[in-house]
Amino acid sequence: MIKTYEHIPQLTVHVDGYPAVCQNLDCDFAYVEPVGEISGFTFDLASKKVVITGTNLPSVMTDIRNITFAKTNCEIVESTLTSTGVDCILEREPTCGANFLPNYIHKLGKIPVASTATGVNVDCTVTAVTPDTPLNLLGGNYLFFTGTNLPWTDFGNDVELKFSDSQSTTCTIDHWVSGAEIGCKTNPFSESDAGQTLNVILTINGQPATIDNSITVVLRSEMHQVVTMVPTSSSPVLKRPITFTITDTFPYTLAKEDFRVTAISQDDPSYIKYLNVISVDDAAKSFTAMFGGAYSGMFDIEILHTTFGTIKSSDFTLDVSAEVTSVSTN
Repeated sequence: MIKTYEHIPQLTVHVDGYPAVCQNLDCDFAYVEPVGEISGFTFDLASKKVVITGTNLPSVMTDIRNITFAKTNCEIVESTLTSTGVDCILEREPTCGANFLPNYIHKLGKIPVASTATGVNVDCTVTAVTPDTPLNLLGGNYLFFTGTNLPWTDFGNDVELKFSDSQSTTCTIDHWVSGAEIGCKTNPFSESDAGQTLNVILTINGQPATIDNSITVVLRSEMHQVVTMVPTSSSPVLKRPITFTITDTFPYTLAKEDFRVTAISQDDPSYIKYLNVISVDDAAKSFTAMFGGAYSGMFDIEILHTTFGTIKSSDFTLDVSAEVTSVSTN
């Protein structure tokens, strides 16, 4: 074991594998003892007030970086600031979660919380889900949930939304509005669950949300798919229109703005090209999208309809390549 009596060890930094140059060759940090201790606290949801008690707490505002609770900034009531406690008021509604403790940051670092302090649960509710149309078994539907104490952002929050089907299918959350709404995109369900009515299960930061049993979703029984794709190949550098024909029993009138078409590289799924839908023919149940070129390779096609969700297209791939057919010396 290597030991050192150095209290201000040197710090080395590498960025993308390259060593960073330290100004004056004097980059170090010091080990310091934590400042004070939080022995307990209370939280009142109605007033959004947090009352912190402890020992050797900072008593000067300039020594405090910030206080947060339930993923929310807490504004300090300066008149209550003493070495044994402080009050603060949340700047907005708290975020749902289990076993929250105050996060009190001194200029020298985080103030520890005594092991005897008891965390507080912040409850949340879901009051509605839209739209109320049946969900596609292949996924691709966007759902929006409104309620109370929902997260304002995905940063720092652990959120899981799933359904009560046989495989506990999840819904990928990608939409957040002011703690009152979250949105998600459904993932594929098992075909054996076709036609079922499902409950919604939402857990936020370890705390299950309260959801009325009347809030349910229904799975469709039918699926629709691409019947033809013409052409099935395209140039890497030239634009080319591609026409898709879907099953003639598709239940919605075709409109350009309702479709999202993407080409996803089989070699690198993070490489995605978006195709702009330029025309539709509702009578023929077909639409045309413009492919703008891409690096050579094979691409999977994904088609989403804003109401219906995913239209099956796994039987088709787009070959993006160039071929030299002749060479002339003239």
